[in-house]
Amino acid sequence: MSESSQILDILKEELQRPKPVSSKILNTLLDLRRKAEFQQLSDSDFFNIVGETFKIKPEFFMKKLYKSFRNKMGKLIGDEKLKEMERYILEKYYLTEGEQILLEFNGNITQNRKMTEPIFLNSASIFITNARMIAQGKLKGPYNRYIPNIAFYGYEIPIKNIFRLRRVRNNIRYRVMVDEKQSEVNLKIALGESQAKREENIDKLFEMLSKEVVEESL
Repeated sequence: MSESSQILDILKEELQRPKPVSSKILNTLLDLRRKAEFQQLSDSDFFNIVGETFKIKPEFFMKKLYKSFRNKMGKLIGDEKLKEMERYILEKYYLTEGEQILLEFNGNITQNRKMTEPIFLNSASIFITNARMIAQGKLKGPYNRYIPNIAFYGYEIPIKNIFRLRRVRNNIRYRVMVDEKQSEVNLKIALGESQAKREENIDKLFEMLSKEVVEESL
């Protein structure tokens, strides 16, 4: 049995308990990148272990582990390697046939349905595919009112059948229907490596979203 399989068996055993101990699972995953005895694990082996662990009990992972895991792992391996891991997991486990990542950048997302508390994703890694927007970050707010799939690695933000699309400086705003109510999504693109790169990302995103606009009927 390979070392990866042994580690996964340990994680699976804990996750299948009636009341899994989140700190035990978190520390097991963190140890794979902070203890010398595991440094022979390749990045792809480690990414696979994280992805397979998530698949065992995804809703538990998102509710009990995701925020702490992402925060502490970022400090251990750095933001770029963290984004590489997130991209790897999405492409291997969660993108549908024919779906591909077309654009990625960092930024902030606010989604606010009329007359309800908004959600916020700050300093998020954002991946735009030909089907949806996927954000990785620390979410604040009642995500269950907005996020369509809790059993997904990260948070899905709707980009289909949108209306009132507009650009305001470094922000892109549009509206979409959520449970028969309007929800406004505001995207603020981070500066990143340069102002020129930010402008390029904004232009690309606006062009992609323009293809999803429908006539407003409300």
